[in-house]
Amino acid sequence: MTIRSPEISPAHRRVIKRGIRIGVAAGLATLCSQLLHLPNPWFATVAAIVAIQGTLQATFRSGRNSLVGAFIGAALGLGVAYVAKDQAWAVALVVAAPLVLFGWFRLPAIGQQAALVASVVVLVPESTDFSTFDFALIRLSQAVIGIVVAMAVQAVLFPPRAHRTARRELGGVYRDMAHLLGLATEVLDGQPRRADAVRQARIDGRARLAKIDDLWDDAMAEHPSHGLLGSHWRVTTRRIWEQCAVLSTEVADAGDSALLRACRDELTTLTLALQQAMHDISGWFRHAHPDSPIELTNLEPVRLAALNRVRRVEQGDRADPYPRTLQALAVANACNVIAERLTDLDTQHRDAVRVHGPAE
Repeated sequence: MTIRSPEISPAHRRVIKRGIRIGVAAGLATLCSQLLHLPNPWFATVAAIVAIQGTLQATFRSGRNSLVGAFIGAALGLGVAYVAKDQAWAVALVVAAPLVLFGWFRLPAIGQQAALVASVVVLVPESTDFSTFDFALIRLSQAVIGIVVAMAVQAVLFPPRAHRTARRELGGVYRDMAHLLGLATEVLDGQPRRADAVRQARIDGRARLAKIDDLWDDAMAEHPSHGLLGSHWRVTTRRIWEQCAVLSTEVADAGDSALLRACRDELTTLTLALQQAMHDISGWFRHAHPDSPIELTNLEPVRLAALNRVRRVEQGDRADPYPRTLQALAVANACNVIAERLTDLDTQHRDAVRVHGPAE
């Protein structure tokens, strides 16, 4: 009888990797503090534990902000300590002031680190052989050691990259969909359908979507509930893909219908605009800051022009059999749904960034 070992789920793997990263960073920060003969090495240990975030980018941003906060906290603590050493109200002041000031400008990591350093500097007892300035310098050095070690460990040991990979694959999906729309536009324009190219584009798109599904939980764990890769991207992108697949199939079956011939110019203009919008989104995923707006070209005029043209033709005399008319309407509807979904993406992204705040 074979005994199978229990399978480790992706969530458990994330917990294990994160625990190992933090443990290694804490140990190295403590070791560096001890080698430099700094007292109370746990300050460096705590700094390393706090600095580790879900992604490389988040850790570097947090580390940078924490370094700035450590310098500000040391200066603030020294200044207040000369006026009110070891006073409860002074501790409240040096904690509240940076938290309010930097929190106001959405820089909580700077405020938190400044409050931690300043409060300890104010509270440490003064002695003849260990001044407040000496302690502030040591506390600052240990904070720097912990933060720098954390950033180095995050970059080397199990670096979390699911979020970045998911963004890259989403950009690839939009590039594939733009290519698929281009092939459909050729058919609308009266050119023969390139079946092999359509098949390959659909294979590539499905493969990227499957990879995104595999990565999604890890990507969300790295950046939970944030606009730069919110759940709307996964859901809306799949819906757009489904309409692209419908369009690439129906346009071949209804390409010679009288309705599509009558609406060719408007529908071709719309598909070309959709292609450009998808290329813009693909480029945004590759190059833009996650919190920047997508800035798509306004699709509403060309969408309405195509729909109005299709409505007028469909209500007039039709030379097509009814099944052929339904296929032609499926093509127009697919274009309409894609345009609406692309327009919604920009709105959803702006709303998510406004709700969750910019990436730190």
